[in-house]
Amino acid sequence: MNFANIALISKDIKVLIIGGGKASLIKTKAFIKRGCKVSVCSLNFLDELYKIKNENLKLIQGSYEKSMIEDKHFVVIAIDDDKVINEIITECNNKAKLYLNCKDFKNGNCIVPFQVESSTVNVAINTKEGNPKVSRMLSPIILSILEEKNDLIILINKVRQELKGHPKKGEILDYLVSKEFQEEFRDGNGKEKLKEVYEKLGLKMEEQ
Repeated sequence: MNFANIALISKDIKVLIIGGGKASLIKTKAFIKRGCKVSVCSLNFLDELYKIKNENLKLIQGSYEKSMIEDKHFVVIAIDDDKVINEIITECNNKAKLYLNCKDFKNGNCIVPFQVESSTVNVAINTKEGNPKVSRMLSPIILSILEEKNDLIILINKVRQELKGHPKKGEILDYLVSKEFQEEFRDGNGKEKLKEVYEKLGLKMEEQ
């Protein structure tokens, strides 16, 4: 399958999760952790859902109603009833909503990837066949690469802010992300090389 990955600014995202079972619990925890506003609708809930104490979580005990998706950006369908699933999918398509079908992710229009995060980078991982265990397997490998580059990324981000509006900013950033500079940085010569670049431009480098 082909995917078009996007990143949502989670604090502004309203999520409706339909169902109160294990799949619902997993997705609820994931969205709450990211800071989304989550409403969960079900006739019955796992005890673990009641134990989640968060101001962004709302449990709605009752049957799904079409009006529930009106103000939601994202809908998670976490039930087994095919008839109700198809009704929800039809309504989501009519309202141009993003929705995940937990029973069959291919019968939805988006997925929720596994996320790996360092202090500077957030990476989403998903396999083309929708295998979350493989994504989880890959996560420590990717995280180790991110952490290895962490100090370099911090430096590049700081330089980017310092040179905001400077006509040579793009050229300098291209150098900083080059293999040549990465090797210099790895060998402990990065700041000295950066200082030379600043001096050529007649700039004073702030303490990095």
